[in-house]
Amino acid sequence: MIYIATIIWAGLIFYGSSVPGSTLPQAPDATSFLVHFFEYSILGLLLAKANLEFKIQNLNFKNKVYIVLIVGFLYAVSDEVHQLFVVGRHFELIDLVVDGIGLVTGMFVVALKYHDRHVKKYKK
Repeated sequence: MIYIATIIWAGLIFYGSSVPGSTLPQAPDATSFLVHFFEYSILGLLLAKANLEFKIQNLNFKNKVYIVLIVGFLYAVSDEVHQLFVVGRHFELIDLVVDGIGLVTGMFVVALKYHDRHVKKYKK
């Protein structure tokens, strides 16, 4: 189920990036940053959760974190490149930075929960 949710969320991000710039409300930069942060925090959370559930032998937690970072960041780059082909939209480097911060935040939430669950398990 987490895989389906991740794909749907990525699709919603793509759909949002397909909206022509002229039809978007003129929001202050802070609002745009918050939207990017929220979108990619959720994506980071979903990718991290899906990655933890995906069972691959000999793949430690650190490598799983790298996979989520790489996949999430490549998706953010593809999203910005996609906007180059949408009327009134363009590639923004600052959006990539905010997307990356959002990804790490979402991953961090999952990592904290993962860590707490394992600490409790070993204390018993």
